[in-house]
Amino acid sequence: MTNVLPEKEKQPRKGGKIRLIVGIVLVVLVVVFALTVTVQMRQRIEAADEAAKPLLRRALLDNWVAFTGMLIVSLAVVFGIMPFKKNLALKIICCVIFGIGVLVTAESLILSGRMLIGVFQKDASPDAQYVVVLGSELNEDKSPTADLTSRVNTAWKWWNSHPETTLILSNSAEGGEAASSSSTTVTSKVSTSLPGRTSKKKGNTPSAVMSNILQKDKGVPAEQIIVEDQSRNEEQSFENILAMENIDESTAIVVVTTNYDMVRAVEAAEKAGFTNISRLPAPASFWEFGTNLLWETWNEYDPVLKAAAEEV
Repeated sequence: MTNVLPEKEKQPRKGGKIRLIVGIVLVVLVVVFALTVTVQMRQRIEAADEAAKPLLRRALLDNWVAFTGMLIVSLAVVFGIMPFKKNLALKIICCVIFGIGVLVTAESLILSGRMLIGVFQKDASPDAQYVVVLGSELNEDKSPTADLTSRVNTAWKWWNSHPETTLILSNSAEGGEAASSSSTTVTSKVSTSLPGRTSKKKGNTPSAVMSNILQKDKGVPAEQIIVEDQSRNEEQSFENILAMENIDESTAIVVVTTNYDMVRAVEAAEKAGFTNISRLPAPASFWEFGTNLLWETWNEYDPVLKAAAEEV
């Protein structure tokens, strides 16, 4: 008599539940992040002038490509790389889609991670003669944004401990007069602005607003402030600063900008010719950190956005 052994009951894969939970968490995080960035970018597109809208839409498209890759990888964690095991064609399709998702995700994380290095770069030299504070966008009512306020506060705290240094307020959105005629001012001949940096009234450029805050609210003497508002991007900022009297390539400068922007800012300073550069990153607004980090990433690596920035 033949003994028939009972079939073994299928046991759930070890770690299957953990993988499912991790996958669901990843999907939720990606979706929430994507929605947050999309909403913020849509707001910027609506507020921007017509010349800037195509560039912002291009950056939004870059974001969607990155988020699609992340979502594919997250879904693969939930369902597995090949959920259709009995159909060869579907298995191949799933593998191709997963491979694309991995490549897009890896590239996005690597590029953004390189920009993220700026968060940890803080080596401000006490011997620096000048502190260069780079401007950022203004709110619609021409008040400073959280990130611009952070840059001003960071620069002021440094100056308060090193009052012998001079603050150079640079990279304004659009030309205009400085907030105070008593500060040293470089007037601008520029009439258009970069995305997110719009200011159409004289004296309402980011550099002028920073000067106003530092003098009126922080008590920095006008003679310790130089307003450079000819530039429309960071490279022009450092080129114009290098052309100033008593400043040359070896002049020690401390660069103050938001942490997510530090890598690009230092590269711009080096490209202009500065050789004695130290860093003082300002903390970024938490709510908009992801959006701003991605914007800086695409400006650096998207050839269309990079070319547009270099043309201004």
